[in-house]
Amino acid sequence: AEYMVEKEDITKNMTEEEKKQYHREELRRKLREKQGKFRESRCSKVLLKKKYEEQLDKIQSLNIPEMPTENTENTENVENTENIIAVVGETSGHLSQSALIYDVMGNKEGPPPQINLKEEKKNGLFVSDLIKNKLVAAVHDVSHGGIIVTVAEMCMASNIGAKIKVSGSNSDKIKYLFAEDQARYLIEISKKNLEKVKKIANTKKIKIDIIGNTQSEIFEVENDLKISVKELKTKNESWFKNYNKD
Repeated sequence: AEYMVEKEDITKNMTEEEKKQYHREELRRKLREKQGKFRESRCSKVLLKKKYEEQLDKIQSLNIPEMPTENTENTENVENTENIIAVVGETSGHLSQSALIYDVMGNKEGPPPQINLKEEKKNGLFVSDLIKNKLVAAVHDVSHGGIIVTVAEMCMASNIGAKIKVSGSNSDKIKYLFAEDQARYLIEISKKNLEKVKKIANTKKIKIDIIGNTQSEIFEVENDLKISVKELKTKNESWFKNYNKD
């Protein structure tokens, strides 16, 4: 209000020509402000780009390995019944920005999970070595949707079921199964290789959680969910058609 009064006082005793000149100067001033903000915005983008490139260089300098794709029988599919299912990496229960919270529940607040490049490298090298030494039957990264979606994807790809056991309260189970903490993998291990894998993990200080085993036909979370893999596939493949019916 004080600004408006001051502005009115400035132009009160001006001639029409002086008022026009004053308004032209005001427009120029506002334009200069906008240009300044635009330059600041461009500067911020340049700095962000530079920071991104620095982070990219840092990641590349770590020499994080690519998973072997040749001369290996390992796939993202569950391979056999009665094998062990384990999670490689730490699960802290980070849910914000996850598929469950962001996409299903519509809550778009909160930070994404933190990225620890040292853990990414350590766990990636560990899994890569397991594959090279044929100590795992199947491997899948844990990402969008968390552990439960990863297990479901592997089951649907192979038509083999799985039984998962998670302890704790319902809240604890949801955090564990749907969290999207980084640097994690789901691995399928035969019983004969289990102790060897655990020993290597212990030596390399890698966190491993045994969460269940493969089984025929049924995808199951103990005491909470039970569905045939066939029905799971049908539901997964039909939702898009149903969504687009109209």
